[in-house]
Amino acid sequence: MKIKMTDEQTELDLKRCYLPIEITDTCPTCGAEVTRHLSSDYLSYPCINTSTKISMYHHIELQDRDDEHSWEVVVILRVTAEAETVKTAEPPAAEAITVDIPANLAQDVASALESQANRYRMDKGHAEDGIAILNRDADRLDALAEIIMGLVARHGDT
Repeated sequence: MKIKMTDEQTELDLKRCYLPIEITDTCPTCGAEVTRHLSSDYLSYPCINTSTKISMYHHIELQDRDDEHSWEVVVILRVTAEAETVKTAEPPAAEAITVDIPANLAQDVASALESQANRYRMDKGHAEDGIAILNRDADRLDALAEIIMGLVARHGDT
């Protein structure tokens, strides 16, 4: 996947645009620190990749009167996108298994596997897809038989 970001200035066609953004600024009138939570206090039709004016305000209760301070800050809103990679669990590493099998037993198993493989190949009573599956299984049995015979040849009679 390839994602290409552009610097194109675009207005988002959203009357109520909630964003996971908090903007904190100092009130120029009284010096109070004020935060606007855009996740609950929406923007209307915001523009991205360009300067955007955000209104800041706070209410002050005084003894003789209430006061509201408001001002604007300028920010640039950007949208990013990134590919999500799905991590799959890696299978555990194969461990070597050592089993002492007498050579004559291994040869008997290999012969039985070869016989079964031949029976699968000769069985014509199945549908065509069944024959393909049987041929695949027969090839696997042949491969297993070869492995066992190779082990017998390498290790001799144990």
